[in-house]
Amino acid sequence: MTIPLSQSAALVVDDDPAMVDIITAILEMENIRITSAVSVLSARQLLDTSSPDLLVTDLNLPDGDGLEIIEHCRSICSHTAIVVLTGFPDEKRVRDMMALDISTFLVKPFTPQQLKYAVIRAMEERKLKIAADTDDAEDLSGENTLGLIGSSPYLNRLRKTIRIMAEGDFPVLIHGPSGTGKEIIAKAIHQNGNRSSERMVTINCAAIPHHLEESEFFGFAKGAFTDARTSKHGILECADRSTLFLDEIGELSLAVQAKLLRVLDTGEFIRIGEVHPMKVNIRILSATNRNLEEMVATGMFRADLYFRLKGAMIITEPLSFHPEDIPALSRHFIAECDTGKQLTQGALERLQRFRWQGNIRELKNTLQYIVTRSQSSHRITAEMVETVLGTAKENEHTPQPFSKVKEQFERDYFISLLRLHNGNISRVAREAEIHRPNLLRKLKELGISPETYRNTSTTPFTIA
Repeated sequence: MTIPLSQSAALVVDDDPAMVDIITAILEMENIRITSAVSVLSARQLLDTSSPDLLVTDLNLPDGDGLEIIEHCRSICSHTAIVVLTGFPDEKRVRDMMALDISTFLVKPFTPQQLKYAVIRAMEERKLKIAADTDDAEDLSGENTLGLIGSSPYLNRLRKTIRIMAEGDFPVLIHGPSGTGKEIIAKAIHQNGNRSSERMVTINCAAIPHHLEESEFFGFAKGAFTDARTSKHGILECADRSTLFLDEIGELSLAVQAKLLRVLDTGEFIRIGEVHPMKVNIRILSATNRNLEEMVATGMFRADLYFRLKGAMIITEPLSFHPEDIPALSRHFIAECDTGKQLTQGALERLQRFRWQGNIRELKNTLQYIVTRSQSSHRITAEMVETVLGTAKENEHTPQPFSKVKEQFERDYFISLLRLHNGNISRVAREAEIHRPNLLRKLKELGISPETYRNTSTTPFTIA
């Protein structure tokens, strides 16, 4: 996995001259020009005169915390790729790094190969962030829909994002509510990438019992345990040279998370019952509807794996956020039933008014049921739709817990400010009277990406 890094500039911040020499030697092999600093003060001064493409910084410095450098860097240029070097960070440090959108962190001691891979991923992310913020991209809603049905601004930008993602070879984390098409997005990235000639391997992590996870993922040698009468290839071997899509990644056990981290760092794993590592070349895409940052904070998900998986992140929106796509989706699902039936305008309007809590999946299942009930009729009317949805009418206004109402209010409030200020975090923080780091942390908790509101009305793509 290589990308052209010529003409790139990096700022390396560490008070250990030997560490600076090691980092410099590795980065210069990737054609990156190096400037170094040994303190928070000197780093801030250098950042005030230039904006590096890459920042590599330690957290523990003689005159302060490396997070101060990162925050200062972010206030100057949101596109800088950031790699943090640290001893294993505590919970507060992890939350702060998440809020400041670092690319990844490496726990000392690390190998030259780990640093090289981290830098390559971080620079790829930077390239994608710049591409995603470009205004003059062509309209990609034409004939090649990438399996996405509809023409809303959200879907048009999602298609653009997929094409950008497909150009790279880095991990992508797809986050959003159930039923919003996360697997379709993963397939589109794979099918438009350089591994499309190979079959994408899809695994639902929630469907694998924890006691079978290691053998399923890594395989085992004959005689590794009592019932191992023959050797078995694991999921990783099956996905070699292709793409591995890990759905419901938040369900993985901590033991397998640790081993998967090594695969992402080195491309190596060890079968159960063997001692020599095997090498694989895999692109990992993952998806979840769970808040992985909360899971990191509670120790249920590894922080280092989280940062590796979200080389880039796509946030999918619930169907209620783009109801203008419901007519096109409805016609598509009716046509899939191959019955020749047609939806009347009244039926489409009723479908648009309904709050689809199960999102696109619920819409599809409901339409299939309506087709079955419609029997010999060639027209599906508003009355037929009402017969099925009427029993759920009260559900559209079901009282919500206070925590849900509060969360929705906060989401709407911050989105309105981001739109007003074109995604400028500093201006939003001033108007909301919130410290910038606290605002960034709150936006992360709400799943809101500031980049979404810069120069465009909306985009589902965030670089983490």
